[in-house]
Parts: sequence; structure tokens; C-alpha cells
Amino acid sequence: MNNNIESLPNLLPNLQELHLGWNETIEYLPPDLPNLQVLFLGHNDTIESLPPDLPNLQYLNLGWNNTIVSLPDLGSNRTLPNLQKLDLGLNDKIAALPPYLPNLQRLDLGWNNTIDGNTLRIKYPNLQISISKY
Repeated sequence: MNNNIESLPNLLPNLQELHLGWNETIEYLPPDLPNLQVLFLGHNDTIESLPPDLPNLQYLNLGWNNTIVSLPDLGSNRTLPNLQKLDLGLNDKIAALPPYLPNLQRLDLGWNNTIDGNTLRIKYPNLQISISKY
């Protein structure tokens, strides 16, 4: 079965949670999701892009993906100013992590071979980081 998501309609502006896990490829998400608080994109093969501006997002799960092609500048104040939990566990390929997330409290990097958790501990000394390895 082929579960590629090529596009979604511009969803209700009041949408607070969106769960799109267990697909092969997510090519496009609507750009206007101002009230979204939870975005679950775990267990996909490829995520090609994310919306550029998610001002109320508190939890982002990108775990268990094979490839994340393009992440927005997650560290800009206008992109994800309220993000508290970020799950990037069990990804094979992540190009880079955001430079700064002011409200991030928990980061899951478990089972990633391309990310150095020690560097992140220096940058975010109070952050809870999970970095289990194979």
C-alpha cells in the first residue's frame, strides 16, 4: 500500500493537533496552522518539508523517520517560540539541529548516529536530552 501525502487542504485555522504518522512520504503540509500545539509526524519514511511558521506549537514529533529533507529555521523566534518538546529519535539522516529554541525543555535524540548530544549539553545546559545509542 502506498501512503504518500502529496498535499492537504488548508485545514481549519483552529486545529490544535495533527497526527500524520505511519506514511511513506509527506511532501507538503499547509502553511497556515497558527493554533497548532501538537504535530506528530513519526514513523514516516520521508518528510520533505514542514510549515515555516508554527507559533503555538509545543510538541513536535519527528521520530522514527528515515529522512528529514528540510526543516525550517526552527530556532527563529517567529517559527517555534513555544516549542517545549522535540522528538528526533530513531532518524537515520538529520542534516542539522536548530541553533536555538528558547523554551525547549526536552529533546529526544535517541538512537541517532549523526548527532552529538555532548555538544548540545554545552549549548542547552538545563535541557533534558535522551541520546541512547545502538
